[in-house]
This record gives sequence, structure tokens and C-alpha cells, in this order.
Amino acid sequence: MKYCINNLLLLLVLTTTLFFIKISNAIIRDEYNCAVGFLRAHGNYTFLTANDDSSYLGLENVLCDGNSFKCLGNYIVSVNLYSKEDVDPISVGYFNCFFNLSSITLDNFLIDLSLLNNDKNYFNSLNPFHSAPSVSIINPRIFLEFKASPYLSSLYISFNRKFDFQQLSYGFANISNLVMIDNYLTGGLQNITIVRNGYYPTSFPRSLYVSYSFKKYYHLLPKLIYSFSELFSKNLPDFTGYKNILKFKLDLQNHFEIDSIIYFKNYTGIDDIEITTRDLSILTNQSCFFDTNGLMGAKKLKLKIGIDSIKEEKSWGNYPFLTDIELTTVRSFTLIPTGSFQFKNLPPLLTNFKISGSNFSDIVYAFSLLKNVSTIDISDNLITSKLPEYHNLNKTKNLNLSNNSITGSIPQSYCTIPNINFSNNNLNGLIPNCFICFMKNNLENNFLGNNFTNKDSMNNYCGVIEPSLRIDGDMIYLEGKNLGFDSNSISSTPYIPWKMEIASTRFSAIYQGSQYQLFDIYFQIPNVLLKARATQIKPYVAMATVFSNNTVIFVGTDFTYDKTLVSINVSSYYCNVISTTFSRIECILSNEIEVIASSTSEILVIDNNIDNLSTLTAATDGMSIILGDNMKTVVRIQSNSSSQPLESHISINYDPSNNGTNTQIIPCPEDCNNNGLCISKTGICQCNNGFQGTNCSSVVDPGVPCPTSNSSLVCSGFGTCNSINGYCTCFVFHNGHDCSLTQCIDPSCSGFGYCNTTNGQCKCDSSHQGTVCSLPFVQCPTSNNADCNGYGNCNNQTGICACDTGRVGSDCRGILCTIPNCSGHGYCDNIIGKCNCDSSHQGDGCEMELISCPTSNKAICSGSGTCNNQTGICTCDSGRIGSDCSGIQCFVPNCSGHGYCDNIIGKCNCDSSHQGDGCEMELISCPTSNKAICSGSGTCNNQTGICTCDTGRVGNDCSGILCTIPNCSGHGYCDNIIGKCNCDSSHQGDGCEMELISCPTSNKAICSGSGTCNNQTGICTCDSGRIGSDCNGIQCFVPNCNGYGTCNTINGQCMCDSSHQGVDCELNYKVCPIGGSNKTECSGIGLCNNQTGECLCDKGAAYSDCSGILCSVNCYNDGVCNLDSGKCKCTANWKSDDCSIPIHYLSSIDPCTTSGGQVTIYGWFSTQHTNLSVTIGGLECVLLQTTENTIICQIGAGLGTKDVNITQNGSSFIGKNKFQYISTVYKCPKDCSNHGTCDSSVGVCNCNSEYTGFDCSSPRPQTSSSTTTGGDNNKQDIPVSKTEVNIETGAAAINNQDVSYEISIISLVELDYNGNVVKTSDLKNKKWNITVDPSNTNIYQFSQSIDNLSNITYIIEEVVGSSKKYTFAGMNLEIDQGGLKISVSIKNYQYESALNTLQLRFLSSAGESSNNDSKENNSCNEHEAESDTSNIDPNLTLNYISISKNSKILSGRFINKVVSDGRSTFMSTETVKDLSSPTKIVVGLNLPHCSTECFIDPDFSVLVSPNFESSCGNSDSKRVWLIPVAVVVPVVCFSILILGSILIYRKHRYSIRLFAMKKSFSLKQRVKLRSFKK
Repeated sequence: MKYCINNLLLLLVLTTTLFFIKISNAIIRDEYNCAVGFLRAHGNYTFLTANDDSSYLGLENVLCDGNSFKCLGNYIVSVNLYSKEDVDPISVGYFNCFFNLSSITLDNFLIDLSLLNNDKNYFNSLNPFHSAPSVSIINPRIFLEFKASPYLSSLYISFNRKFDFQQLSYGFANISNLVMIDNYLTGGLQNITIVRNGYYPTSFPRSLYVSYSFKKYYHLLPKLIYSFSELFSKNLPDFTGYKNILKFKLDLQNHFEIDSIIYFKNYTGIDDIEITTRDLSILTNQSCFFDTNGLMGAKKLKLKIGIDSIKEEKSWGNYPFLTDIELTTVRSFTLIPTGSFQFKNLPPLLTNFKISGSNFSDIVYAFSLLKNVSTIDISDNLITSKLPEYHNLNKTKNLNLSNNSITGSIPQSYCTIPNINFSNNNLNGLIPNCFICFMKNNLENNFLGNNFTNKDSMNNYCGVIEPSLRIDGDMIYLEGKNLGFDSNSISSTPYIPWKMEIASTRFSAIYQGSQYQLFDIYFQIPNVLLKARATQIKPYVAMATVFSNNTVIFVGTDFTYDKTLVSINVSSYYCNVISTTFSRIECILSNEIEVIASSTSEILVIDNNIDNLSTLTAATDGMSIILGDNMKTVVRIQSNSSSQPLESHISINYDPSNNGTNTQIIPCPEDCNNNGLCISKTGICQCNNGFQGTNCSSVVDPGVPCPTSNSSLVCSGFGTCNSINGYCTCFVFHNGHDCSLTQCIDPSCSGFGYCNTTNGQCKCDSSHQGTVCSLPFVQCPTSNNADCNGYGNCNNQTGICACDTGRVGSDCRGILCTIPNCSGHGYCDNIIGKCNCDSSHQGDGCEMELISCPTSNKAICSGSGTCNNQTGICTCDSGRIGSDCSGIQCFVPNCSGHGYCDNIIGKCNCDSSHQGDGCEMELISCPTSNKAICSGSGTCNNQTGICTCDTGRVGNDCSGILCTIPNCSGHGYCDNIIGKCNCDSSHQGDGCEMELISCPTSNKAICSGSGTCNNQTGICTCDSGRIGSDCNGIQCFVPNCNGYGTCNTINGQCMCDSSHQGVDCELNYKVCPIGGSNKTECSGIGLCNNQTGECLCDKGAAYSDCSGILCSVNCYNDGVCNLDSGKCKCTANWKSDDCSIPIHYLSSIDPCTTSGGQVTIYGWFSTQHTNLSVTIGGLECVLLQTTENTIICQIGAGLGTKDVNITQNGSSFIGKNKFQYISTVYKCPKDCSNHGTCDSSVGVCNCNSEYTGFDCSSPRPQTSSSTTTGGDNNKQDIPVSKTEVNIETGAAAINNQDVSYEISIISLVELDYNGNVVKTSDLKNKKWNITVDPSNTNIYQFSQSIDNLSNITYIIEEVVGSSKKYTFAGMNLEIDQGGLKISVSIKNYQYESALNTLQLRFLSSAGESSNNDSKENNSCNEHEAESDTSNIDPNLTLNYISISKNSKILSGRFINKVVSDGRSTFMSTETVKDLSSPTKIVVGLNLPHCSTECFIDPDFSVLVSPNFESSCGNSDSKRVWLIPVAVVVPVVCFSILILGSILIYRKHRYSIRLFAMKKSFSLKQRVKLRSFKK
């Protein structure tokens, strides 16, 4: 009983435990009721709702069957339901009671509007209780629109019935993966429009899969306003009519529809296109990608698609805006047959280019097209060509050449590309040092997979970095070799933020520090610290060390790292530089530069202060070098900023006995001024003859000169001169009256030679050697013209060779065998170095025994078997027999018993009664003819020997031919040789079956071959169009030729008169225009309509004679098609094939001060500003505002004149010297010669009343007359200057005594941005139109036309009576009496290009006057003409030139200002050197790009200066008058109002052309040169 109770208690505990376990793992009642309510609402009444826990007992897991509902713990996690009937639509309320759903699948349901649209629905991120599930909606019977944004991990939509699907896809924005599958597209997907409150959505499904055919149903697609992130399809959609697609990305399915590729041409408005496919094996019509109908607007294009081979290069001409190209394709994409680069051009704005997977070889051509591309990736293209020595990739920053088969080595020129990848090619040789030094940070990976010989040197110490510093204005440049590829890895002390300009070669920074600052420069990646100075100074040598091997080491500072810039001379010898750094130079003495041979020679060491001599051996060029104390040594370094080298002059004791001893160098004062020898161990100068003083700067009386063989050296450089008697005292080992002869150490040369006094060396006889011929010389055996055959060392003391390893013999000619004794079974043939074994052995060392096999034709086993050298027996190959395998076995070995096998050739020789390869057949011969059995026209029966003839053949040998009618109708016989009947005379036909009456014949043809003969009557029936009894005539189609010609029956053609044409003369005849190089009608490229006389030109031809070529594109922006070339002729402001790319220009600038600030640039810059940048003097000007006509930017501090570079739209306008910082202080010339005060604001002298001139150096004349007056007897006569104007040439002249100066405008030159001459307008040799004001005959106006639209006006005003003062460009200026004032206006100049500028050229020249009296009275002042242009400086406001002749000087003063299009701006002045000479100077005024007018205003005036002799021969009146003519080229004013007033006034003042001149005198009698005396 107790046992039963215990069991019942245990059972109760287990049941209770199981109940609670079941309850704890069951879903909660709320989710159960939610699921049951969902089912009952949709027609499934299987389950009941549980209202309390008791009714719920037992129902906890009935729903979790894994099909409709899946449960995890206490919650339903998956719902998968199918609806069989129309019930209420699914709304969001059905899912609000589920708390941990991860997926929902609804099949065949009605979908309510609220399912995904409620702002607080189950799927919205605002609901804090639920995670974002994955939703699948299959075959929905109604589907309305989204308006909210559900956060779903996945949305899957599939439908099989026709319905309207409209999706305002605001709700798609937060869906990670969107899949739509259409299996019934009769209604289909109606509209996908992505709109959010009128704006483009900020996000879109990260993955979109749409499975249907775009080609078939593209008309059902929406008009897209935005682009898919990804589209997966079997074809390309046709986007005709679609607008504003910014980006399109398409993933084509495998086996996509190739025909849909044609729709690519409609993607003209898409900025970013990406089309890829996994099926690269499908080859497409590649012309759709390159040969589009119109311009493509794409900026980025990525294609991963198979492309077939091409026969001509493809063009990117229809992609003008493309910046990025990425093309991944297949090997078949190659150019046939050349295999060259597949493209003939690239888009002008391209910055990134990649092609991979293709096949081309010409890398040089590819580089030529890619020269302006920043990033180039041409990896994996099977490129097999050699890497070119030089490239033109000057703008390339990244270059990937990996995974090709490029050969050759890497040239140094590739160091200028910052990021480059050579990995996995066939390159060899050395990796350039510029890369080796910087291999850290995985750079070595870019060189793997090649055959470089120095790859093991990667990341080792780098001693090849060669930096130098240079200052230019406010910039400092770090230049040299192997400087690296990252400015961030270079640091310097003092600190400078370096910026890389050219990789490995040049870095730059703004610098305002000390000009001679010493920098520590640290290169982080190779961990190298070097020194350099901002500006190079003279090298300083602190210590020198001389070694016995003739090596010299100099220690000091301010050397250089580039040994090519260093040269060292020791007396008359060279010290060839081995290595150099900032503080150390190592070199080797030699007689010649860079010639250091390996032969042994002796170096003589001479100490001028002691008697003993010693010798040492060194590596030299084979000649003795004589050394000694205090030898003059010059260390010379070429400066990077000056043409003059920097030198340090020292003297060193070259004594080998002090091998390796450091010698301290004490500098001499001023290096003895190069007039003496610096004794560096004392720092005292030893002056040359003729100089004295501590620094040898004082000159002494040279006395009596001594003889010398070198005029630049005293006593030939080998003695001292006694200036009292003129005799040389020669140094040791030198003699002769001029010490030019060199004495040998032993004059007798030991009796075995003679002394050569030219070099002081003994010339030994053939049996002796050594410096003094004291050593015997025994010649070793020679071979091949080399001692010991070149394979040993000769001991000339004994004449015996010491052979190299592996060589034997007295002359080392023999080659030792590998086993010298040949294993005792042979001997070594030392000629070839191989063993000759005896007959019983074999092997390289005769180490193996040998039993020979039989041979045939000198081949073991006849070459057709294998020899067993152990047995000497051949194992023959199949088909071979015999002991030596020379026999060939027959196919049937016994020849069927009817012959024998000929083993020589392997064939059976049958007996006479049999045949066949194996003699297996009997043979009875048939008759033959022409060596053919049965004549080749029958079948032979070899069993009987009888021929069976073919049809039509007869005879026992079938050689006869049977006639068609064998008996020839009884009217002839059959000729069996040819198989034809020979008829009698009365019959005809193949079978002689017809009687014969002959018809007329012509040309041996019956009825002329153009008719039918009736042999019954003998009459011809002519064919149509034939006439005559024999049908020989040809009838015209219209017999009378319409009355405009005659019929020629010979050929049946009408002969028309001159006014008609056509077959029947029915058409009028007119001649078409003749043209083309061949001078034919319609130039040979058109059809002539002779009825109208007009040409119908072929496509692309133009003009009435078809000689013109139509342009293939429209010419925009007023461009016109040049029918002669077939290309658009663009206006000056536009370029490209269709004139669509603007060319901007600069006309004037409002500059800033030297402190920097805002700069306003005027000109024309268009409305397109792609990649706009402005640099001034290499400094970026930060853009503030840009319009079509102005650019406002901010620039940093600077000084002087700078170039301006404006770059945009792929074009650069470079204005040379067009910007000048506004300076507050300008220097005056010569500080006004202490005769005036300097106005430093403009750099102009205000002279005292007694002086004049731009530098106040000229005394001011007392009066305007030709002589001076007053009581001062020291006053001199001032020669009168007279001005003259040539009314024919427009030239002005200033005459003074016998000198005439001419000033004229000679030409107007158009220059391109490189300064090259584009066009020159000759102004001097053309006729000027002149206008003279009758009221003021001192003013002349000249003008002439440059072309139909532009002209130049030139006004000359003579200053008479007194000087003229005026204010000009903010400066007070004065023109002296007798001067000239000139104004020049250039209007509406027609430029060849908007990038071009103008240069106006003035000529100033000096010549002789025709005044002979002046020549005679002025003979003491005659001097040759000289010119000086050294004072032209674009950084100053004023510049000066001068021409002097006969004590009179023409000086020029220039102000660098011009009025460009109504605005004052800076211009520069330069001397045109190739047109200038000592008698003339041509000055070029560099004008900006003036679109409407350039206005300049030069002045010329006559000044007086001292030193002119007014009366030759009278010492009391010695005075020379200097005549400077100031040529001032300024802006006439700062204000446009003042300019306008002047121009209006002049227009009315000089309106009468030559009227007064015609009234006052006769032009016929007047000389061309007018002279006005003042």
C-alpha cells in the first residue's frame, strides 16, 4: 500500500511538472487569439477564441505547426497564409497584436490601404515594440498605394493576374531589398514615380530586382525623375522621352537580349551610367556605345560587357562632358589587324580612365592620347610592347600598368608620376632609385612579379637623394632627384609646409625668411636627414685628406649632392668626383676628366721645400702625376640660380707619406682675389708676379717679362720670374728658357731608354720597364693579341703566365676538363675542354663502360631504335627490322607469296601476274592509249583484260568518239577522232540531215551573226535592231534621232548635235561646273544633270562644283562651316569640333597691394566655369565671385610682376606679366643724381630747377634758342634739336647736329599664350592716312586699317615754345621743349583665338644726319652707336633704354600701364632682341586681350647733359650735350570720363584731312619729310 501511494505521489509530481513546462513553452494567449481572429476573419473557423486561461488549456501549441504559423518560445515569429475566397482586405490591425514577427507571407489576399501606410503601423520605425520583418505579397487581388515609409528588411511582390499597380514609392525609401516579379504583364507595372513633396527622395532601395522584359513592356514603365540604385534585367530599357535621370545602374542577366543594346543611344541626358553583366561571353554591337547619333551628356561611364573585335579605332567624340571611363571587357576587344590601342581620341574633360580585360599592344600611342588624364588604369590588357623611354603623362597622378606582359626596364622619367603600379609584367633591369628609396608602406607591392635585379635593395639605406633649394620671389623650391612622392613625409627645420609640384623632382612653399637660411631636411620614409641652404653660397673647405691611392676627401659646408655640378682642379690635374654631399666630397686625381683606368703607373711626389723624392702607386690613366706642396686647388660648384659658378681657392700639400692625415684649411682673405696662391695651412696669400698685399689686390710694376709657353702662366707655370732681368728660375725637374721642358728623374733612364722632355717620362726599350727603365721586361706568351690569352696574369720579371682556374698551358690557352685525367680511360682535349674517351668507355669524364650497338648512316640503331650499351643490341621501333634497325617492314610482310619485301623502302615488289600493296591480286592488262588504260574513257576488267567503253566512246582501247548520227544520214562519214560528221557539199547539220543554201556573210559570219539564215532560200532574217541583207547594220531606236542628229548604223547610236544629248537626242545638253584637283565635272564626287547644268553632289559635299566638304557637326556660337576643310571655323572665343567649348580671356586687372587681398579680373569668361582655377605667379587666387565678365578672388601677399593663369573648361589663358602687386614705395633712377627729390610713391624724380631728365643728371638749357645767353662765360652753346614728321610713313625724327633719331611704330604682333607669333601686321611699310588740324599744325593724326573691322590711330604732337607739364596715371610728368607726344588707339582687333594677346612694337634708331657742316664742326664728338637695355624691369613702374651716338643719347622711359576696354590695367615692356642692334632698339609693349580698344600714350622729349664739346678743338668750351628722349608708355588716364572727353575733343578737332596742307603749298613739289624749326 505504501508502495502504491509513493508511486501515485511521484506520478502527480511528474504530471504537474510537465504541465508547467508545457505552459512555460507555449505561446501567450494574446498571440493565440490574434492568430485565431485573423483566421476566422478570412474564412477559417477551425479554431475557437480562448476567453480565459481555462479555455486556453490544451490550445497552446495547436497553431505552431510550422506551416501557417511558426513559433519560437512564447511568440509567433512567422505567418504564411493563403486565402481561397474574397474576404475582407488585410489591414495593419491584424498584425498589431504580434510582438516578435520576423516574416509575413500573404498569398491571394485582398490588400488594404492601411497595411503599409499607417504612420504608426506595425512596420514603421515609430512603433517601439516591433522589429522590421520581411514581407512577401504573392498574387494580390488589389494593391493600393504607399504613403508612409515602412522599415522593412525585405519586400517581395509577385503577381499573376492583370491589375493596375500604381506605386508612389515614397514608401520604398527605407526598404533594404525590394523584389518585384511580373508573370502576367498584360496590365503590368503601370507607374513607378519617386516623388517626395516635390523633391527628389534622399534615399532609395539599396537593392531593386525587377524581373520582366524592358524591351517588350518599356511603354508601361514610369517617366523616371530619379535613378535606381540597381536594376536587374534581361535587356536595356528604352528611355526615349524620359527626363532628369541623374544616375542609371543596370545589371544585365545572363543571356540578355543583345538587340536591346541599341537603346543605349537614347541615354543622352543621364549623368552617370553603369551597365554590367556577369555573362561576358556575349559579344555586343559595340558601335552603339561609341557611334551614338548625337552628343551624350554622361559625365561618368562604367561598362562591364563583352565587346567584339573592331577594324578601326573608336571615337569618344560624342562624349564632350565625360570625366570618368571604366571599361571591363574581354580579350576579343582588339583592333584588327594591328592590335593597337582601340581608340583614336578621348573626351577633352577626361580625368579618370580605366580599361581591363581587352587586348592591345601599342602603349606609346595609348600614352599619347592619355597625356592629360590624371588617373590611368590600363591593367590586364595583354600589353606586350616595351615600356617607352619617355612618356608625356605630365598631368598623370596615378598610373596602373599591372598584370600585362610589358618588357624592358623602368626609365628614370617615370619618377615624376606620384602613384604607379608595375606589378606582374616582364620588366627587368634596375628599379630606379627614386622608387627604391621609398619602398616602405607597401610600395614594394607595385613592383612584384617582375625580374628586377635590385629588388633585394628595397628599404635599404638610401644615399641617392639629391636635394637643393632655390628662392624665386616669395616662393622657395626644393628641387633635385629622388625626393619622394609625398609632401607629408618631408619635414624641415625651420618648418615649411611643402607642397609637391612634380613627383620626386620639385616641391614648393611660400617663404619669407632669410635668403641664406640653412635648413635641415628630413625624409621620413627612408629616414634620411640632409642639409641645404636657401640660396647657394661659396663652398667652404675646412679640411682635406690625401690618400696614397690618389684619393682626396674634402670636408666643409655648402657643397652639393649632385656630383655633375662639381668640378675640382689640382694644379693642371683633374680630381674626378666619386661622391658628394653637403659637407663632403670624395674624388680621385687624374690627367683627364672621368678617365680613370686600371693600369698601374707611378705618381711622382715633389716637395718644393725638401730634396728627397718618393713614389707611390695609384689607379690613374697610365701617365705620371707630379705632386707636391701648396698645390693650388679649386673647388667649383655650378649654382642653380646663376650662370657663374661658386668657387673656393685653396692650396694643399699632396704628400703620400702622410697617407690619410687630415689637413686643416685656413681660408685666405678674399681667396687672394684669384691673383695669387692661398697657402691654406697658414691662411696667407702668396701673390702672383705683378700683385701684392694681404689679399693680392694691389697691382705692382710688372718689370721685364719672362718667356713662357702659356701666356696665362708665368714661366709656363713651372718656375718663377726675375722681373729685373726677365729670366726664369725653373722648379725641380723642369728646364729650358721658359721652363716648359720636363726633366726625367734619371736623365739617362738607366741606359735603357731616353727621356721625353715633353712629359718628363722615360721611354724604355723593349726589354726594360719602370719609371727609370731599371726593371727588366720579359714578354709572356700571347694569344688572341692578349697576354696569357686574357686568362692569366703575366709576371714580366720572369715572362711566365699564372693561369686562371680552369686554364692550362704556357699561354693559358688550354681549357681544363671537368675530370682532368678522364678517369684513366681517355685524354683531355684542352682545346675544347672535353674528354676523348677510349673505345671502351663513355661519359663526360669517361667514367662509364661502353658496348657499341650497330650503326647505319652514322646513327646508332639507325636512329630508329634504342641501344642497350650493356649488351650492344638494338631494340627497333615499330615497323623497323634488322640488327641496326635500318630496315623498313612491309605492310604484308611476305607480300602474299607473290613477291618480296624491299626493306629499304618498305614496299612489296610483286611478280608479273599480281598486283596490290601486298601482291594479293592477279593482273591481266587492258589496252592503253596515251599511256592511259582504256584511254581513260572506259573500265578495265583485269580478270579478262577487256575495256568497257564509256557512252559515246568506241574502240578496243575506248579512244574513238562516236558521232551523234553514226552514219551521218548517208550524206557523209563520222570522224571518230573528233566525233563529228564530215558532210558532203549539199548537206549540213550535225548529222548531215539538212540540205544547204548559203546566206550572205559578213566578218566570216553568216548573216553577220545577227540574224537567222534560211538555208532553204539563202535569205537572212535580221534580229530586232539589225538591218541590211547580211544584218550587218545596227538600227537606232529612233531612226531620225528626233531631228537633232543622224543614226550611225555601224554602232546603232544617234550622233547628236552640240545642243542635245540622250540616246535619241531627245534631251537638251548643259555643261556642269568643273572643280576638284582633277578638274572634272562636279569634281568627280557628284552627278551632273546635263539638262540643268547643275551638280547633284554626293553626301557630305558642297559648292556648285561639289568641291566643298560639309561639316559633320553643327557649328555653334556663330561658328561657320569651312567648306574647304569640312571643319567648323570657330569665332575667337570658342573651340572644339562644333565650337561648343568657350575660350576665355583677360582684358584688365584691378590688383591688390603687396600685402595681398582682393583682385578683380575683367574679360570674358562665359557662363561655363567647369574646374575654374586662377593662379597668380603660381599662387592660388581663392575664388569669391564669378560672372561672365568678371572674376573676383583673394590672393596672398607678394611682390613684383606675375603671370596670370586662368583655367576652366579644359582651356588655360596665360597672361605673361599681366599682374603687378601695388607697391607703396618705388625706387627712383640713380637716386635723382643728387639733383632732385624722389617721389617714391611712383618712382619719379622731381628735378631741381637747374637740371632735368628722368634721373636729373642733365643740366637744363637756359633758353629755347640754339645758343645760350647771359653773363656766365662757362655756359656752353646748346645744339638745337629739330623735330620732323614723315607724313608718308608716320615716323617722327629728332635731329641734332649730325645725329638723327627716328621713332616709329613698325608692327602689331598677335602672340599665343606661349609667346609665339601668330600673326604680324606690318605698319611701317603701309600707307598711313593723315589728318592735320589747320588751327594747330603741330598735331598730326595717322590711321590705317588692320582688316575690315579693326584699325589703328596714331597721333603725334610736337611740343614747341616751352616744356609741357601734365599729370598722367597719378604722376606729375614733364615733356621738354622740342619733344614729341604720341597717342595710339587700337580698336576692334580680330584675334585668331581668345587666348592670344597683342604686342605693339616701337622702333627707336640712331643714324647720321645729312648736315655736312655739322659733321665737320662736330668731328671731336664722333663715336660708334651703342644701345643699353639693362634697365628694363617689369617690377618697376618706370623702365629705361638708351642709344648713344656721337656724344648724344636717346633714352627711353616707360610706364607700364594701358587702358584696356575702358579700364586701366598693368602691362609689361620688353626689348625685341632679334630686331635690335647697337644702332636701334625695338621695344615691344605687351598689351592685354583688348576686345574693343587698347589705348596707350607715349611721349618723347629732348634733354641736355654735360660733356658735349660745343666747339671742337677749344678746350675751354668742352661740353657734350646728352640728348635723352624719354619714351613714356602709360595709361592716358584713370577715369573713363577723362578718356571719353579727350577722344570726343580730338574727333572734331582733326576732322579735315590735309586740307590746310593742300592750301598752303603744292604736294607735288613738297619733300616727304617736313621740318618745323622752333
